[in-house]
Amino acid sequence: MGTDHALPKRTIVAPKRVAGYQLMTYQEAAPYATPAANPPTRCKRSYYDSSPDGEPDGVLTIDAVEWDPELAAHKRRDSLTQESRNFFAGAKAREVTSFPAGPMGGRMSCGYTNTDHGEATVCAWSDAATLGFLTLADVARLDDAAPIAVAFRTAAERRS
Repeated sequence: MGTDHALPKRTIVAPKRVAGYQLMTYQEAAPYATPAANPPTRCKRSYYDSSPDGEPDGVLTIDAVEWDPELAAHKRRDSLTQESRNFFAGAKAREVTSFPAGPMGGRMSCGYTNTDHGEATVCAWSDAATLGFLTLADVARLDDAAPIAVAFRTAAERRS
């Protein structure tokens, strides 16, 4: 008898198009999915392109308690605030700012981080059952990145 019974059923689906970003095929994204950048198999990661250059401009990563016992343990132990702090500390993010998490609720923040290809914005959201983040290489302002992250989350997380 835990809170697991109260959680909605969910599926995570990589949307084909969101906010001007197109899902890249496995073959298109393969050169960018280096072993060091790959999440553990429990996370779902998708690459997106917003321009015809063929390079990813966005990377969406979502993890859920249904398939990740380690995340479930973190969620039982840490508050959403602590989970957010831990994520952004690990990402070495700067200027982390809170934003509304959108219709799915929970907590969302965005900040700046360095990648192998330069500076990017990263937005991360968390609720009782998921942890997701979107890294955008082509969005310079946090205020612009936040609604894009909400659009991705809303399109990718389907609850019943």
